[in-house]
Amino acid sequence: NFPKPDDETRMAVAQKAQDCNVPIAPEQVTVTHDRADLGISFAYTVHIDMPGYPFDLHFNDSTTNHNVMK
Repeated sequence: NFPKPDDETRMAVAQKAQDCNVPIAPEQVTVTHDRADLGISFAYTVHIDMPGYPFDLHFNDSTTNHNVMK
């Protein structure tokens, strides 16, 4: 099971997010590598239009997969 290229990982993360109604594009996904570890992060904003009080919610999400076989 070989690691996927970064672009393929970005596309997969963005597609899964869109499937869950999270508005991100592949360009918003950052993929990092540290030895055998893999990190994925992204930020997005959701506009909320409440009567008399519209506002934006800002989200920053990240995860790291640590390879236990280092």
